[in-house]
Amino acid sequence: MKIETRPRIRPILWLIVVVMAMTVAGGATAGEEEDLKWGFQPKLSLAVIVPWGNDVALQDDGGFALTLQMSAWESKILGIGVEDWPPTLPGIQDTGYLVFEDPDGCPSFIAQGFQAGVYTALYCDGTPPEYPDCLPEDWPLSLPYDCPVNAPDYNAWLNGFLAEDPWPFDETWVEFFSGISVPAQVPPDERETPPMVWSHVADCVGYPPSCTTSFQLVGVGPNLGSDTDDTRYGRWDRFPGLVVLADHGPGLITRPLDPNIPPYDAANPPNPTYSQFFDPPQPLEAWNLAGFFNTVGHTLQADRDAWPGWGRTTLTAQLIAPSSLFKPVMLIDRTVTIPFTDELGNSCLAGDSAYRMDGGPLTCVPHSVNWLDEFTNAELITVRIFVVNGDAPDKVVDMDGNGVLNLRDLEAMGYEALTRERKVRFYQYSQGYCGVEYDFDGDHQSGYCVFGARAGGITGVPR
Repeated sequence: MKIETRPRIRPILWLIVVVMAMTVAGGATAGEEEDLKWGFQPKLSLAVIVPWGNDVALQDDGGFALTLQMSAWESKILGIGVEDWPPTLPGIQDTGYLVFEDPDGCPSFIAQGFQAGVYTALYCDGTPPEYPDCLPEDWPLSLPYDCPVNAPDYNAWLNGFLAEDPWPFDETWVEFFSGISVPAQVPPDERETPPMVWSHVADCVGYPPSCTTSFQLVGVGPNLGSDTDDTRYGRWDRFPGLVVLADHGPGLITRPLDPNIPPYDAANPPNPTYSQFFDPPQPLEAWNLAGFFNTVGHTLQADRDAWPGWGRTTLTAQLIAPSSLFKPVMLIDRTVTIPFTDELGNSCLAGDSAYRMDGGPLTCVPHSVNWLDEFTNAELITVRIFVVNGDAPDKVVDMDGNGVLNLRDLEAMGYEALTRERKVRFYQYSQGYCGVEYDFDGDHQSGYCVFGARAGGITGVPR
């Protein structure tokens, strides 16, 4: 059904979409056991469609796919709101709003110029024909003229109206913008800034070498596009309510808060240098990784033999994981010459190596380490996915202090959950990961990652 509108106002269309029942098909869903843990009835169902279902997968460090399928029963939604005239459903490159509740009857996503039109319709006609239930709590300026709206002082009043605050957001909705996100192929200095860590590296000259160390900022995680792309750390502009949290990798936030200030004088480091700036803050924080999802679309599915009102509106989003999005971030000193005791109480002797993973404790390894695959590949990665009302945050804080960033923390931050939380678990398989050089023992050496010559061949699948 559609609501008749007056051309002079050019309002947002509300479409009440009546479709028939459908059956979800294809792929296994991850996280069904989570249904028992959340004490609310979700407005939007969420399934993570992955080939490995609820099992634990083995994934390369980029290129695998996560597909989200979100569905709302037609009987639960008011309709799909769009900014469009003539009336139409949202198409490619159009924003749509799957609206569940609107207490004041005034959709806050409409532009203020449209709000002014609804206001004058109420003031002059007694009711706005487009939104007959619209009555926000705080109306702006009263009209200083007699109707009709073509009075001489209308433009002056309109400017005053636009200077006021727009109607407050009081809806429950999911916003989506159909299309594909593709990072631009731009030079590194024009990309958005990825998460940064300090590298404490040696600069050696002569033989025997004379070495000094200096701090350098190193970006971790996948490359980003330019600041005009919507592939980023944080909220995804194409699906602003989506939240994606990983317990490993560059999405975890570590110190320093100001990356332009090194933690100490590089010429006189303490011994050992535990790199306190790589510690997780308290409480824990993490980036919302939804900005790395690639596509979103919607479907109205129907079964003509079903009863009216049993249809579903389905939203689908997909991530093709970029390289290193979930790979743990590691600082590594491959050349320990000054013995010390690590943060686990183990002795680190000359010839050993030492590392820190994702802000964890400084850990000694009783041998010289080249690649870090044996450590990163052994970590089980957990990704938590859910949808909240309105715009999700760019960063999430561990509000309950339990060391896990999840849906409950978003609720404690004041966000309304629209879905249950889904978990996806996998091992991140990589080959030839060097990490970030860091001189932990203060001997002005951190070692080098060596890529030796080797014959070509087929990489066996690990068992």
